[in-house]
This record gives sequence, structure tokens and C-alpha cells, in this order.
Amino acid sequence: MAKRLALPNGATVQIATAFGAPKTVDSITNAAPPVLDATAHGLTAGDYVMVESSWCEIDGRAFKVGVTDVDTVTLVGADTTNTTKYPAGGGVPASLLEVTGWTDLPCITDSSMTGGEAQFTEVACLQEDSPTNLPNGFSAATMQFTVSDDDNSAAIGIIEALSEDQEMSVIRVVLRGGKEILYPGYVSITPAPTLTRGEVMTRVVSISLSKITKYAAP
Repeated sequence: MAKRLALPNGATVQIATAFGAPKTVDSITNAAPPVLDATAHGLTAGDYVMVESSWCEIDGRAFKVGVTDVDTVTLVGADTTNTTKYPAGGGVPASLLEVTGWTDLPCITDSSMTGGEAQFTEVACLQEDSPTNLPNGFSAATMQFTVSDDDNSAAIGIIEALSEDQEMSVIRVVLRGGKEILYPGYVSITPAPTLTRGEVMTRVVSISLSKITKYAAP
């Protein structure tokens, strides 16, 4: 049987060009996916949003939406059933920022991800011979894309503005088979391109991540 391995070759990598006005959320349920009350939200199924919420675990994340009716919407891929992380009746104040457009990043010559490793705190009780490692979350993660220094790329100007203003955005990667990965976070770019003889002039786009969201191929 052939191995079903995903290759990134041919992927489309885009950054959000703009966001709509915040859509107020009045309540969020504990469900998978959660249902959000947002009066006259105007969203349609498959739209992309960034979430602002008093629930820290979904604040700053990006999701696709699934529409229930004109006043409610679901966050596809979100799971708020854990009431320890998502206390019942909480999550508000909250709002949704709709992604209103995307533009392609210029030629990507390399990519890498750092951080995201599990963190542990070493605890040693007096009565024990050996210490114990207790889980203590994960280290901060950053995704980097090395891109050509293309003066004709609309994405470069957008990223430079985000970097200057220290604003959040979202990068979307769509693989050939249809799998998607959303990388939300603070975006920055190196101020000047590389100048290595005989090599393409490049700059590095970094996104300091909130949690990523992945969608399987349809």
C-alpha cells in the first residue's frame, strides 16, 4: 500500500489583506464546535475569522465559520467543552474579525518553525529520592518563511505595515490535496534583504504564533 504522506510542494501561502469591522459576540457555548450568538453577523459558511475573547485559549486564534442562522455562527475546529479552560457562561466580551481578502506571499525558498516544545517544572519533595517533572505548558512558537525580495508583491507592503504597527494577522497555507493550516499571530519581516553573491535576495517573514488551526482535506 502506498504511504499517504503530505508534501508541501505546490502549496499556496497567503496572508490576510484586511479585516472587517468587529462583530460583537454575546455568548459562546461549551461545545465542539462552539455556537456563538452574534446578532446579524453577516458571515457565510467557510468564511475565516480571528477571535477576540476573554477565554484565553481561543483569543487570537483563527477559524473557519459554519453558519447556523443569521444570528449564530460556529467556529469549525474549535472545542470549548473543557469547562476548566472554558468556564461555562464565560468567553465574553468577545468579537469576530472577518478576513475580507487574501494575497499570495512571493516566492518562498525556505520555511521553518521554532518553539512549541512541551515545558516541564522539576519538583523534588523532601521525602523523595528523585525529582519529578510536572507539565508546564509549551514554549512560544514562531513560524518563519524565507521569501524573495519582490518589489511587485502586495504581500510585502502589507507585512511591512503589520511589522511596523506590531499588529496581528493570519497566514493561510493550502496544500495541493486541500488540507489547510491557519497561522495567526504577530507578523514581522527583516528590514533588508540578504546580499549573497549568486543567490536570490530574500527576506524572512516571521509570525509569533497563537495556536494554529488545521483542517483536513475535503
